[in-house]
Amino acid sequence: MSSFNETKILVLILLAVTNDIVDFTGIFSPFIEFILDLATVTAFLLVYRRLSILLAVIAFLDVLPGVDYIPFWTLYTFYMYFTEMERKNRRIKIKVE
Repeated sequence: MSSFNETKILVLILLAVTNDIVDFTGIFSPFIEFILDLATVTAFLLVYRRLSILLAVIAFLDVLPGVDYIPFWTLYTFYMYFTEMERKNRRIKIKVE
């Protein structure tokens, strides 16, 4: 993921937390929540440039009524962040004889 950087992940975290708060509180209509979910999925697709099965499952679960109390987007954002950091910090060890 060459497009990964700290600013993009910070924007994703803010968007995910905002989305989860809106879902949890239910202060907007379901249509507005759906539009926010679409914006969140689009942001993830633009930043990571790939559609994962996990992203599709989370998008589907977040649309289901009654499941809005679980912060799916925030958890997914941190999962992607830590996965990317682990991948960046992984070093290839070559045994020299």
